Amino acid sequence: MRHGETTIPDPHIAMRTIRVLFQTPNYNYQTNINGTRKEIADYFRGAPLNVANYPAEVMRVAKAIEFVGQDVKVEL
Repeated sequence: MRHGETTIPDPHIAMRTIRVLFQTPNYNYQTNINGTRKEIADYFRGAPLNVANYPAEVMRVAKAIEFVGQDVKVEL
């Protein structure tokens, strides 16, 4: 589901748990973030993210995010 194609209420929640998904599943990770689903999707959409451990840099762009406990997946 792409954001904008849903009529699910999107309130601002102080802290949400999300899974960030990549083409290569071993880069997937779970984190906490503040904001609405739209704000969070906009933050990750097209953003290069470093998925390596310091000091290495491996930049990847996420393909989707899942909102844990809400059964919502947003394709980026």
